[in-house]
Amino acid sequence: MSSIQDTAASSVAEMPLQKLDQPSSPLPPSESTPTTRLPSTPSTPGSPVASDLQEDAGLSFASTAQEHAHVGNEAVMVKPVTAEEEAERMRGQAVPCCSRGDLVESGMDPAPFEDFDKMLAENAGLDKDMVPGVSYVVLRNGRVVKTGAFGVTDVETKQPWRYDTICRIYSMTKNVTVLGFMLLVNEGRVSLEDPVSKFFPAFAADRLRVVPNDSVVTSHDCVAVRTPILVKHLLMHTSGLAYGASGGNPPSNANEEAYQSLIERVDRREFKDLAAWCDELAEMPLRIQPGQRWEYSYGIDLLGRIMEVVSGQRLDTFLQQRIFDPLGMHDTTFALPEAKRERLATLYRRVETEEEGWIRAEEPADSFAHSKWVEPEQPPVLSGGGTCGSVSGGLVSTINDCARLCLMMHNGGQLDGVRLFSEEDMAFMTRNLLPELTGKEDAWCLGTAGLGFSLLGSIAIPHADANWYDVPGEFGWGGLGGTAWAVDRRDGLVVLSFTQVLSELWVDEELRKAVRRALHYKEPPEPEEKEEGNSPGQETKEAAASESVCAVASTAATDVGAVEQPNPRSPQAVLEASNDRKRAMEDAGAEGCSVTPKRPHEHDMDSQLSSKKLRVEANSCGPLPEASGPALQCAAA
Repeated sequence: MSSIQDTAASSVAEMPLQKLDQPSSPLPPSESTPTTRLPSTPSTPGSPVASDLQEDAGLSFASTAQEHAHVGNEAVMVKPVTAEEEAERMRGQAVPCCSRGDLVESGMDPAPFEDFDKMLAENAGLDKDMVPGVSYVVLRNGRVVKTGAFGVTDVETKQPWRYDTICRIYSMTKNVTVLGFMLLVNEGRVSLEDPVSKFFPAFAADRLRVVPNDSVVTSHDCVAVRTPILVKHLLMHTSGLAYGASGGNPPSNANEEAYQSLIERVDRREFKDLAAWCDELAEMPLRIQPGQRWEYSYGIDLLGRIMEVVSGQRLDTFLQQRIFDPLGMHDTTFALPEAKRERLATLYRRVETEEEGWIRAEEPADSFAHSKWVEPEQPPVLSGGGTCGSVSGGLVSTINDCARLCLMMHNGGQLDGVRLFSEEDMAFMTRNLLPELTGKEDAWCLGTAGLGFSLLGSIAIPHADANWYDVPGEFGWGGLGGTAWAVDRRDGLVVLSFTQVLSELWVDEELRKAVRRALHYKEPPEPEEKEEGNSPGQETKEAAASESVCAVASTAATDVGAVEQPNPRSPQAVLEASNDRKRAMEDAGAEGCSVTPKRPHEHDMDSQLSSKKLRVEANSCGPLPEASGPALQCAAA
């Protein structure tokens, strides 16, 4: 398998200059010819490439060779553009490896995106209420059709947010880890049916114990496990493990309290590596029986250690060689070099008091100037699941890098002639496996009816309560820091949004709504507003919470807006709706439920996972239909 750089045939300097103000005609959906590959300089990773359209940045391409411009009859020497300057220019573009397409010619209505851009312009930036900075990218049928970047990466330096801004992706690290693990599965070096004790003797079934009730932190009456933990249990969050508190928040339930001391020891850097952390985790009792139900957990972190044992490499080295280098993801890593610090966004948290506005807390939020993701401050425990400490852990990346990862999945496992997975592999990794692992047809992720789970994220099964914008064929995931992605191969879509505010995932939800509106999907009418201060539709949600708290889940759903809110789909309405759901859950109580209610800012997607659903045929294991457009081929970024 050759690297992306090896496929380049010529240097940028050898490429003739092109006009950038004339969009090329997008390929029709039925045409199978791949997008034209653009040449790059093969000698240096991350070499600049020339895009035939860079209209969203308004920049033009210039050769690295010295050129002459003519003013009147006189020849004037033009300063040459260096390779470094060109690389810097291209990094700031949205997915520079891809050609540009037109929304209308791609069958999409521009109006919903105009509304979405207006929302971001009003809520992202200095002295704005929602997020300091944000970017998004939408690709259709192999072309970039809509992008946007708003605000700043840091409210003090006022550095503009760009598409090469580096962000902490938290639980999106899980997707990368799982993809790397499945490479080992395909090579026959590990099986999903392997017992975890094969790699961790401390996880042998005769040594494991389970608390009698996960409403208690610990107990002297722990019981034996009924079945061994298998590798597939780790992948599917059905191992019996759970999660501690995240984002520096104090524990809010027994599960989180049980792991608090482990988190504090990670923060104090008491573990020398991932292996030592896994050994300590094995000494703790499980929260539920293996295979009993879906419970978001540290399972993928254990999976990362299995990858180290099987491959003989550290997790970061394995992912670099097997995922990042082949896909040209040059800014994705567990530890940034000092040279890239200036591109790292500051991680913020929302301050509930309006008078205080946005603040950058030294703990637990993370400043670019003193970041735990920049060498040599990175934690020694490599978290393949996103975080083992209170805040630090997991990968950092850019929206451009993650777009390349998504394009690989969109193309059925290949990008730029490099195939990592087969079509059958991708079909398996995006099917609902919960019924198989739990033995229950009505087993749901987060205890939410209609929400299944796959190796690569949540899967929405057809259900009466499904959101209108969760369309069959879409799969995706997100992270605690406000990053998210979605892929829909049936509609030829790749959608990503990045910000850096803890638990701010409304951008992803609103973006995906705009995409579906642009594709003319039918949107149900807004519910009528209720009197006495209730939000539209809130009474229904509160009744549902009373019947089963677990079926509500604290999502940032816009199906409950705020009364007297001029824009029911605004970020403020989303947050108020989330708080309404939280209060409804607290009023209903959690007695008799299998899932503990979580705060809206809970661990990664625990609070807003239901916005990342994929409706497919129930438990279907067949391959997804081919995307309506050609497989996208990118030049090396």
